[in-house]
Amino acid sequence: MKLSIKDVQTELHRRAIITLDGVRQTHCTEADEEGGYVERFKLKDGKPFVEGEEVATERVYGEVRIIDPEDPEA
Repeated sequence: MKLSIKDVQTELHRRAIITLDGVRQTHCTEADEEGGYVERFKLKDGKPFVEGEEVATERVYGEVRIIDPEDPEA
C-alpha cells in the first residue's frame, strides 16, 4: 500500500499509523510499503524547517507498515 498527504480524499491518511523497521514515524508526507520508504519532514529542534523556499524532507528506507487502527485485522 502507498499513502501520501496528497490523498486527502481518504480518511485513512488521517488515522494511519506508519512504522519504519518497527518504529512509529511522525511528520510523514508519504509512505510506501512495496517501495520500502517513508518520506518525512526533516526536523530541527523538533520542528520542520525550511531549505530554500520549501520545507525540507528526507526519504528513509526500511520495512514500512501502514496500519489502520480501525481495522480489526491490523
